[in-house]
Amino acid sequence: MTATTTPTVGLNCFHPEMGEARPASQIHARLTHYGRHWFIRVAPEVARLSGRGIEFECVETAANLVPGSKYVGWSKYKVTERAFKTLCAKFAVSSEMLL
Repeated sequence: MTATTTPTVGLNCFHPEMGEARPASQIHARLTHYGRHWFIRVAPEVARLSGRGIEFECVETAANLVPGSKYVGWSKYKVTERAFKTLCAKFAVSSEMLL
């Protein structure tokens, strides 16, 4: 599976079980277990995010990821639902939806 080349602003979901590829995006998102927050990984070319409801966690390193991960150098954040909606209005965001 390969990513598409034209990112679309907003939330772009994909289903890997159906053979869909991850859309090209600047942010990869995952909803938390209870659905109150989102964990997002932001590409290195995007400026550091800040604002209400956005909590910086770390910059991903090879030491805290599985070997060969593509997220090395990406920033990890925990954001509220409201902040996530604001980010979706400004950036291309992808989220994996499992069946």
